[in-house]
Amino acid sequence: MVLAHTTLSRIRLSCWERSTGVSRGSAELRCGGTFGRPCRVQGRCLAMFTSDNQQEKMKPAIGRYAEAAAQHYSAISAGKSALAKEADDELFRALKELRALPDKGITDLISLTSHVDVGVRVWAATHLLPYAESMAASILESACTQKGIAAFDAKMVLYEWRAGRLVVP
Repeated sequence: MVLAHTTLSRIRLSCWERSTGVSRGSAELRCGGTFGRPCRVQGRCLAMFTSDNQQEKMKPAIGRYAEAAAQHYSAISAGKSALAKEADDELFRALKELRALPDKGITDLISLTSHVDVGVRVWAATHLLPYAESMAASILESACTQKGIAAFDAKMVLYEWRAGRLVVP
């Protein structure tokens, strides 16, 4: 179990106490990360225990998207198809959350077009095609000059997009 920080607006303390059996001023409760001190608002501890999977869901969607995109290409390069599929599933879950934002996640995806990992740039540019075609196409074209599976994917995305056969979520 990992100790994670939350706010009063996201969790009701009494519900948390009932589910964990830990009382509010417990000395063992500390914030995760670098805080190293109790999280207290009006004298009540607001830390909660979460599993690693729950903590992943608490990360911003764009962070999970970038991590999954990088992991996807890394797994493909290593020949680990099951891991690549898991990363792909996580990427599309994060994309669904981004598409639910008022701007459909466009600004977040644009921020990933300068990511150090070419695989992340290819995924972000692919998902930007319907919204910022010229910018996304130029990013994909620059990725085509690289080596590896991401470069091949960039070439195929451009080919299918220009042929009108690619539907981007």
